[in-house]
Amino acid sequence: MLPSGKIKIFNGRLNVLAAFLLAVAALFQRAALSEGARGLNHNGYSGDLYQTGHALTIAAILL
Repeated sequence: MLPSGKIKIFNGRLNVLAAFLLAVAALFQRAALSEGARGLNHNGYSGDLYQTGHALTIAAILL
């Protein structure tokens, strides 16, 4: 059970914080993709999963 009284304190600031943290995560993922681009191309399916996760992180920011 969630303590609803504590969540109401944040109002809309919690959404802004979540979007900011997702944006920071996307930046770190982009940096990792840039550094390991050659290795990700050779890893096949696991590289595709990482790139898909990066795309979903960016899409989640818009939600």
